[in-house]
Amino acid sequence: MKKTLLPVLLCCTVAAFAQTREQWKSISTEIDPTAKTAIDEIVRRIGDKRVVAIGEETHGTADYYKFRYALTRKLIEEKGFTVFVLENPHEDMASLQAGLGNTPLDTLMRRHLFEIYQSAEMKEFLQWLQASPQGKKVKLAGCDDSFREVTPNLLQERLSKYNNAMLNELLADYALRGSMRAPQYYALPGKQRVVNSGKYNGAYDYFAETYSVVDRIDSIYRTLPEKDELAEDLIFHARSTFAMAPAALRDVYMSRDSLMAARINHYAKRAGAKVIVWAHNAHVAKKPVIEDIGRMGQELQIAHSGQFINIGLNSGDGSSYSYIKVRNINADHNFRDPIFQKELLPLKADSWNAAMQAYTKQSVLFDFSRAKPADKSAFETPKPYRFVGYGIEKSEDDSYFKSAPALLYDLVVFIPVTQHTKPIF
Repeated sequence: MKKTLLPVLLCCTVAAFAQTREQWKSISTEIDPTAKTAIDEIVRRIGDKRVVAIGEETHGTADYYKFRYALTRKLIEEKGFTVFVLENPHEDMASLQAGLGNTPLDTLMRRHLFEIYQSAEMKEFLQWLQASPQGKKVKLAGCDDSFREVTPNLLQERLSKYNNAMLNELLADYALRGSMRAPQYYALPGKQRVVNSGKYNGAYDYFAETYSVVDRIDSIYRTLPEKDELAEDLIFHARSTFAMAPAALRDVYMSRDSLMAARINHYAKRAGAKVIVWAHNAHVAKKPVIEDIGRMGQELQIAHSGQFINIGLNSGDGSSYSYIKVRNINADHNFRDPIFQKELLPLKADSWNAAMQAYTKQSVLFDFSRAKPADKSAFETPKPYRFVGYGIEKSEDDSYFKSAPALLYDLVVFIPVTQHTKPIF
């Protein structure tokens, strides 16, 4: 009896949390993801919201870029969106925008976009921004960390007009720090270590000192009579990038996702701003899914209550994707690592992705707000859910985390079979 009872109970448990075809049908609309009718329907559901975050299951899926381009173009042209934020360093987005029209686009992409974005699909979107009257008015911004020499160099360009001796001295020191690692910097005459905490083997001391330099630059800038919007943006991003170090030395944890949200909010709070964000599914989610990854979307939802909507993008078996082998995409400013292609591993049988695939052979828009109250528990049951990113999918253990798309996104676009991006280099 005991041997037969357990399987029966397990079957009953699974059945209790499974979704019927009628339940799926109640929240789904079959679509062609880039067709005008589908985009119009999604824009209708976005309504008058001011912050729209569009995710992606992998950073290297061509169909996701095509969908986001079509939707973003519609939002800019017909809804007046004013800011485009990419999961990329902000100073690089500012430099890319400054070069549009006078520097070859391939050169700009090579210099200022993470390798995984150096694709034909991203280029098509940037070409539209470059040529469109509405697109030219959109501010390009980034929400990732800004460690390198681009920010200090741009700040020197923007702030040299004030001819402030102390400010110029600090800017020169910041530029040195942006171009050197700690041992190189401390080897220079008169450049002794200021912070010497001994914590974390001194790894954060250099960044904590850099934060102090940026803080002093900000303090002087605030006393100047004229203001410069780009300089303010760069100072804000520099402060948020290096803020982790002094916090760590005080044993205070600071979330990268929270800092990404703060950078997006920096633009969203400006009068009349309407913001589109392109970032990974895990970042745009309404609650953390992998440790604290997801706090970005969560904090955006809190900051823009009633004005925020997010869209997750997923695909099924037989889909291919692009990836890079570098472990830390933001480790340096040499965005020249090769891009590879591979097919995603077969879907985990008990995953949400497999459940979506089992429901449809067509591309579908799932709107979880349409679920009946009695069906909510079925759609909100945590099960394995796939997140891949910019690296290679090594195994199921690396890719799946227990959650539920209904808890993470307002809308999900499921495309049964997707293709990898086409690298331009």
